[in-house]
Amino acid sequence: MRFRVRDSLRYGKAAAIASNPLAEALGFRSVRDLQKQIERERASGAVRLMALSSLWESQIGCPFYRNDEKRKIVCEGVGEAEAIELRFRYTQERNKQIRLFCAGCYERCEIFRMVSEKYDD
Repeated sequence: MRFRVRDSLRYGKAAAIASNPLAEALGFRSVRDLQKQIERERASGAVRLMALSSLWESQIGCPFYRNDEKRKIVCEGVGEAEAIELRFRYTQERNKQIRLFCAGCYERCEIFRMVSEKYDD
């Protein structure tokens, strides 16, 4: 898993998040795995954290991506007011989908191809 730690969180209690939910939300198996990644980032000179809601936003290339949650991705639907929700058993599976398709080769995604047909006129 390629992960960059970014420093965009506000200071103080309002920006606090417990370490176990943070590690899980970021797709790590444990807090220790997250700590190891942070240490690797520190060693390379990058020590910055980013708010969870914007963790993937800067990497998303798919025009039909709407948002994501813990184990869900929401995409634009075929109809005008529709949405397609992809639900995953594990956060790591969601992260893999985002990396491979939403932030990667979105043209290969079945949802992208299906939704893009409504604009092919």
